[in-house]
Amino acid sequence: MKIGQLARRASLNASAIRYYEKMGLLAPPQRDGGQRRYPSHALDRVLLIRFASDMGFTLAEIKLFLSGLRDNTPVGPRCPGPPPLPLRLSPAMRPRPRPQ
Repeated sequence: MKIGQLARRASLNASAIRYYEKMGLLAPPQRDGGQRRYPSHALDRVLLIRFASDMGFTLAEIKLFLSGLRDNTPVGPRCPGPPPLPLRLSPAMRPRPRPQ
């Protein structure tokens, strides 16, 4: 899929997708005639990045987490839904509030 399609499906700007690539969070896609062509599993990865970011993790922390996953690791079967509440995290693992 093209970058615009991926961005729309993930509710992001195309510039965010390019930034994720630049930061090493998203593998560079194949190019066809100079245009980026993303595999379907790229959407799962982008949504995971967005979710972690929304939870308060920095891109550096997300990159560290994702470094243990292959680029095409499926998200769905391992993450069927939100974790049960109450979720108990050690203080070191709790997301930090973002500066306003």
